[in-house]
Amino acid sequence: GDRSTSAGSEKVETMVTVSVVAPRVLPLTGMYGCFDTTTGEWKDGVLSNIVRKISTDHKRLEAQRLLQEQCSEVNWLVMDGPIANDWVEGLNTVLDESQQLCLANGERIHLPPLSSFNVLFEV
Repeated sequence: GDRSTSAGSEKVETMVTVSVVAPRVLPLTGMYGCFDTTTGEWKDGVLSNIVRKISTDHKRLEAQRLLQEQCSEVNWLVMDGPIANDWVEGLNTVLDESQQLCLANGERIHLPPLSSFNVLFEV
């Protein structure tokens, strides 16, 4: 949801996004994405789609900041379910200093700074 606060005469818009993923109910290809065997085209999975949207929204908000508009963002990615090696290994680069999701098609989706991107493991 959106939240507005006033600080003096300035109004600051904060966009808060919470995305919940239940990794144990998805195959890895459904979570991270895969190539379509018929067309050879890449198809995003649930997690890669969420991360791509967070990255795109962050770039849009950065452009607004350059135009002197007061806005900020906070993103929460909630991984809901027991942690398993098969899916958590794909998050290594999301959680390390590179802050990017590396996909099987060679693409790397860069995430916003830690100040606006959070991962919560609910087990």
